[in-house]
Amino acid sequence: GKGGGGGGGSPEEVGKALIDAANAQDAAAFKAIYPSKAALDAALECPEGEGPWPKIEKEL
Repeated sequence: GKGGGGGGGSPEEVGKALIDAANAQDAAAFKAIYPSKAALDAALECPEGEGPWPKIEKEL
């Protein structure tokens, strides 16, 4: 069944967490999770050039 914590989460939840980290300018934590744009795009299933990466990259 559902419930319980930990482990992954939906792409939307993961994306929100990543954007929150970027907004907090927690670059080290962000890069530790997704060290490359390819990893981020794959994780979020975003088309190339879409998703939060451009904003994050600008913050870094």
